Order: sequence, then structure tokens, then C-alpha cells
Amino acid sequence: MSSSHCSNTSPCHGKSTWPELVGKPAMEAMLIMRRQNPFIDSIIFNSDQHHVYKDHCCNRVIAYIDHSPVSKIIKVPRLG
Repeated sequence: MSSSHCSNTSPCHGKSTWPELVGKPAMEAMLIMRRQNPFIDSIIFNSDQHHVYKDHCCNRVIAYIDHSPVSKIIKVPRLG
């Protein structure tokens, strides 16, 4: 799920980090993030922790996942 519109209006609205989701399955985390911040348009699940996103979007969450069958969150998801 992605959006072609990047909102980088500062300050960002709603919850911006989810440390409590580290270790949770990605699909469960996605539902929680969307419920806790209705301004989110897209969530990027990435297994490459070294990838850097050059733009910052207030309506996008970057979440890093492992390679397990259920893809668990391995780093604090945050707006970006």
C-alpha cells in the first residue's frame, strides 16, 4: 500500500513512533498504526535496515521487518 502524495507538512500530526510494536507481526502492527494515526496513507515494510529514505513524509510509516514467515517488526516504526 502506497500513496503518490507525500505530506511533509511540519509538524506531523498524530502518533509518530511505535516502540511497543517491536516483535509484533507486521500485519498486526499495520492495523495498530493505522488505528492510532488516521493521517497515515502508506506503510512501507522493508527488510533492508540500511536503506535510507531521502524524503520525509508525515503520512508514511517506515517499518523494518525480519525474514521470518510472519515478518515481525525488528526496529521502532516511525513516520518518515
